[in-house]
Amino acid sequence: MTRTSRKAIFACIFFFLLIFINSSISITAIFINSNEVHHLELAAEIPGERQWIINSGFESQEYWFKEYEGDYTDVEGLIIGNQANFKIIGESWTYSNISGTPNDTHWSPGKESAISILPDVYEINSYGCNATHEYWESSGINIYGVQGNQSRNNPIIHWNRIVSMPFDMRDYFITSAEITAIFNASADINLETPYESIEGEPNNGYAAEYDHARFYVLLSDLNKVETYEATYNQTKDLGRRYWPRFGRGGRASASKINDTYMKPVDENDLIFYLNRVLSHNYQNFRVTLGIDIYNEDNYASAEIDTWYYLLIKSCNLSFDYEKKINRFTSISWKQNCDKISDLSEYPVIVQNATLNFNY
Repeated sequence: MTRTSRKAIFACIFFFLLIFINSSISITAIFINSNEVHHLELAAEIPGERQWIINSGFESQEYWFKEYEGDYTDVEGLIIGNQANFKIIGESWTYSNISGTPNDTHWSPGKESAISILPDVYEINSYGCNATHEYWESSGINIYGVQGNQSRNNPIIHWNRIVSMPFDMRDYFITSAEITAIFNASADINLETPYESIEGEPNNGYAAEYDHARFYVLLSDLNKVETYEATYNQTKDLGRRYWPRFGRGGRASASKINDTYMKPVDENDLIFYLNRVLSHNYQNFRVTLGIDIYNEDNYASAEIDTWYYLLIKSCNLSFDYEKKINRFTSISWKQNCDKISDLSEYPVIVQNATLNFNY
């Protein structure tokens, strides 16, 4: 091989090597650029913060709605003053409409039962509920203008009042209760009492219960299925002092009872009575002022028993009650927020989330 040939071969080899090196550099450059472009796409994240809850400052009720569980009447929700408010409806109330001297606007007279008899005179005057009566076994006319009759020995008068509560009491419980009633009375000394002897009368008198008057206040449901005596007083010595079986001692010598409180039942019993009478009609019940006059027939022959006045002067009934709260009741303010994927047209990656509130 000549020197010239060797030079030609070497030149060809060098040319091809140069082409290969340039090609490698170009391919490598393209490969690197491609990676750089891909890396730029990953770096094109748009960082930022978004308020997910709309109207988070409670400027109005817009976007918010209430949801209840249990008894919805126990709770209330209201958005006002840039606040979402929750309220438990458990207020306390007091009933005290029955107080002071009874009047004929609220109280109406009536018989104790269909077969009972009424006193000779009964009325509501400026002093209260009054009854007067004279038991006279003679057929003549007594001092109140009523014909004597042996069967008129046990007259009873009731004054009734219907109490209407402002709420259905099934949703309330009574926490305290009180009842007071004052009476006074006057009767002739011709009554027979345990403190005097009647054995000296002709044919010897006899007694089991003696003459007495019972004052009381009843609580009952409207149909009188259940009736309870809340307070009472039964006279024992009214009319005390011996007087013959017939005739009258007169008003000047009459026996009297000054203003006296009736004896109430215990508070727990009173609450029980109120709950029972309200269990029939959950808003209404009956209160009755009663006077029961009993004239015992103490002698085989005619006798006379005279009551000048029997007065229920005042009655006060009050009780406190609170709303029952269902232990499983709840209320919440809610909002239907956008889905995370709807917050942007690009894929969303949550890196951090914060929830805070003031109360």
